[in-house]
Amino acid sequence: MEVSKDSGLLNRVINDPAVFPWVSLGLKPPFDLTELVENDANIFMANEHGGFLFIAKPDFVYEVHTQFLPIARGPCVLRWAKECAFHMFTKTDALRIDTTVSVDNRAAEKLTLAMGFTKWGEVEVLGVPSNYYVLTMKQWARNLCQ
Repeated sequence: MEVSKDSGLLNRVINDPAVFPWVSLGLKPPFDLTELVENDANIFMANEHGGFLFIAKPDFVYEVHTQFLPIARGPCVLRWAKECAFHMFTKTDALRIDTTVSVDNRAAEKLTLAMGFTKWGEVEVLGVPSNYYVLTMKQWARNLCQ
């Protein structure tokens, strides 16, 4: 995983028919995330199959969005997520990473829990029931010893 400004890659992955239903929250395609990737406050960590988009929020918090093509799904995504968390907590100003996972996205929930995120509550995003998760730098550091 490397820091990338390749919005074309992200747009291809997120609009792929196998990915879009999981990230669209019922909105219509296509999505264009060019502005988010080009914003220097945000960080896109990617490989040829997709990546993690970290959107900067106030108070050293980043909101992470995960998107990978089906060919790359599986145990490798957990390894990549760990690499990205290491980067975020050691090479940026991140003190916390937040994410929202729709209740029907079991794969994303499994990844989120495997990374050590803590569920902070239940939310609705555009009418989609979801869970809100948080990973603090302290939680992440404790997980390194396990």
